Amino acid sequence: IRDRSNRMTEFLLAFLNELTVAALAALPVIEFKGAVIYGLYLGMPKFTIGVAGLLGCALSSYALIILLEPCYNWLKKRRPAQKALKQMKTKIAPHRRKLENKLSDSGGFKRRLLCLWSVFLLVTLPLPGMGAFTGAVVGIMLKMRASDLFWAVFLGNASTGCVFLAFSSVFI
Repeated sequence: IRDRSNRMTEFLLAFLNELTVAALAALPVIEFKGAVIYGLYLGMPKFTIGVAGLLGCALSSYALIILLEPCYNWLKKRRPAQKALKQMKTKIAPHRRKLENKLSDSGGFKRRLLCLWSVFLLVTLPLPGMGAFTGAVVGIMLKMRASDLFWAVFLGNASTGCVFLAFSSVFI
């Protein structure tokens, strides 16, 4: 009976560690990179860290996209946000017109592809403040499809995390 309870305790501890890594990967600031460091600190296998981190990334990407769009629409109706958005739009307008003229001949495919790659690269950059949350906000402002935005954010976050996981033995 004692051996059985020890195995159960070990299983529960391992499950809680995996759950913690997934939860850390889902947090906007920490994301997959921080979850990798924590998982390695706990001595977890890299494959387990990767799977738990990818699940956390997927959940956070989906939740961000679902929750941010209504928040953005609500914010557009508020006076202080309207002023800030108007200032942003006036600065972006000349560049936007040039880009729309270049992309107008393709029936939207080039625009969709450009948005996908832009959000993917934005999420992939390992810089402070760049990640799933920023990519989701930019994608919503670009009025991307929810499915396209999910895959761009998820794959960007996952690729950065996997590269970080692969090279983590060099750093840690």
